[in-house]
Amino acid sequence: MKRNISLLAVVMVLLSAFSANTLAGFAGMLLIAKHDGKHFALLVKDRARNYFELPAGKTEKGDKLNDGKFNLETSYETALRETVEETRGYLGRRLLIQSSDSKNLIRYGVFDMFLSIIPMFDLEEINQIKIPKGNIGNQWDPMREIVDYSWVNIKELHDSKNNQVMAKAGRKIEVHYALPSEIRIAKTKGWFK
Repeated sequence: MKRNISLLAVVMVLLSAFSANTLAGFAGMLLIAKHDGKHFALLVKDRARNYFELPAGKTEKGDKLNDGKFNLETSYETALRETVEETRGYLGRRLLIQSSDSKNLIRYGVFDMFLSIIPMFDLEEINQIKIPKGNIGNQWDPMREIVDYSWVNIKELHDSKNNQVMAKAGRKIEVHYALPSEIRIAKTKGWFK
């Protein structure tokens, strides 16, 4: 009996060291803008992928956050950081915090998705942000990983059966396989009113 209590105590201590955010591991933002009475999602395309997806990434440890600690950032902090990086700073942290809610999220497997309502803008505004070529002091530059952006009507994403959708710019693009399911869950939750 004493050994079982000790084992239980060890398990409880270990579990307390892991938050839900630690277990989640990935987070991103569903960036929505209204235009002509329709909802559009801003999607990004990583240079290493053939499809568009939400701005998102992996939860980072404190040593990468320059805070001197080794705690993990929350999934909301991950979503904010990744969205700022993947929009080349165009959508700043302040705008994203004002247009989102850290408690309003959808968990899809190991992915936490947060809603951010933003103003519609011309994608050329992001493309005009110049990013220097080459590494900065031998470090990887996260601002260079995204090579394309697209606005997509939420209805197109919701109704997609084969992960092919028509973008607002009139071109057919491929989206991440989970995105249509995530959009259907978000619609059920009332994110698009």
